[in-house]
Amino acid sequence: MRLGVMTPELTHELDIQKLFDTYPGLRKHRCESGRHRSFFDEARQTETVHLLEHVAVELLAISGVSRDKARGQTGISQGEKRNFYRLRLYGADSLGQADVFLREAAIVLDDLLL
Repeated sequence: MRLGVMTPELTHELDIQKLFDTYPGLRKHRCESGRHRSFFDEARQTETVHLLEHVAVELLAISGVSRDKARGQTGISQGEKRNFYRLRLYGADSLGQADVFLREAAIVLDDLLL
């Protein structure tokens, strides 16, 4: 999946406050980045694909998937060209359903461009 051409690589060009106001459940998200900061602070200074993961997980939880089953993982693929990320979404019933949630999350992020 490719994000839109106008989508920035980092989240500092997105309206993070609007995102958290719209999806308050994101405040409960935790991140294993090793930085030991709140997810709100993490969301303001991370890769956009990482935020895409968390928004998709939140959409899964809103849809009724248990929060302990809805989770994701983002990383950069080793040996690949720059900006090639690996994103895993857990809790969806199928690959097709995961794709739907990721696409919906991408639409949410497009709406946050400053």
